[in-house]
Amino acid sequence: MLGKEFFAVLNAAISGQMGWRRVARAVTALRAQKPVSKSPN
Repeated sequence: MLGKEFFAVLNAAISGQMGWRRVARAVTALRAQKPVSKSPN
């Protein structure tokens, strides 16, 4: 499931506040933050 951060980034992109390359980078960063099985979180 996608978090609110993802939609905030998406809305910023649609508003023209961010470039699509930055969006792709942010999405990749968010995906990298997904908890792994060994994550203490």
